[in-house]
Amino acid sequence: MANPWYGGPHRVLLLNLREGDEPKVDAEALVAAAKDYRATAFCLSGGGIVAFYQTKIVGHRLSNGLGGRDLLAEVIPVAHRENLRVLARIDPSCAPKSLAAEHPEWFSRDSNGNFCEVSEHYVTCPNAGYYRTRMVEVVREILQRYDADGIWNNQGKFAAWETGVCYCATCEAMFKAESGQAIPRKENWDDPVWRHYNEWRYRRIADWVALMHREIHAVKPDAVFIAAVQLMESLETIRPGGWDIDYWLAHQDIPTFECQRRHTAPFWPGIQAVSGHARAGEATLDDGELFLSVVAAVRRARSGKPALDRAASGQWRESVAAHQRRLL
Repeated sequence: MANPWYGGPHRVLLLNLREGDEPKVDAEALVAAAKDYRATAFCLSGGGIVAFYQTKIVGHRLSNGLGGRDLLAEVIPVAHRENLRVLARIDPSCAPKSLAAEHPEWFSRDSNGNFCEVSEHYVTCPNAGYYRTRMVEVVREILQRYDADGIWNNQGKFAAWETGVCYCATCEAMFKAESGQAIPRKENWDDPVWRHYNEWRYRRIADWVALMHREIHAVKPDAVFIAAVQLMESLETIRPGGWDIDYWLAHQDIPTFECQRRHTAPFWPGIQAVSGHARAGEATLDDGELFLSVVAAVRRARSGKPALDRAASGQWRESVAAHQRRLL
């Protein structure tokens, strides 16, 4: 789309609500606070694991704290009145256990065929219907009924919440159809089947991102879609999840990078802060090199080119991983 509203600089606030936070949300106060922070847009919890609005989709569970309210209906008109944009946050990673009785094929399975439980929910499979049918219904409903300005996705990945490889029947059948092999039972980088599977995960997440991009823009062409974030500090999180920004770049409107320190050794700014204190005699990554590598990636993404080309991507990740190991 020519000249989309998100084409220029914006300050976007990301608000993650928990069930039970709803009584604390006042539309007028929230929008006033966002303006006071000089935000031009903010993200508000929408749907996926639970709905923070009055969904009409059967099986899409309402948040326990909603109490008859509809946060999207309350907040979005006030934000638009004040010329602020609102992105609805979705999360396809889990669904209520009760849904597994009706759609067991929607859920991830461990190597023993069991559902993967997280916080009294079951983890869903990115290749199955919860991601590819239900989440399409959710974003259509949010965009059509509430005129949200975009969708921010969270946790759209394999191995969500550190649950491991998915061995559901859908994944097994799809991988076997492509490779002629079963999904490996253990990680082994000397095994060409494992390497094929690792690459397959990246391509399957990219395929879902492309699906969502098409569906979102079919409903609202000027909506922004932020498919996922590149967790820059944690290969242990992004690789099992099938997350790689090189694969998604054509299918999300804004490439995003997230820097935090909850998964592994800190990357940025933490890795910069300690890079001058590595063990004597060992090579270290220079602060400027780290910063410039990120800036260069963003510039390439903005120019329409892959954020990191395949060769440079591998070298960059290996250098970061080596530095992380020295910090442990």
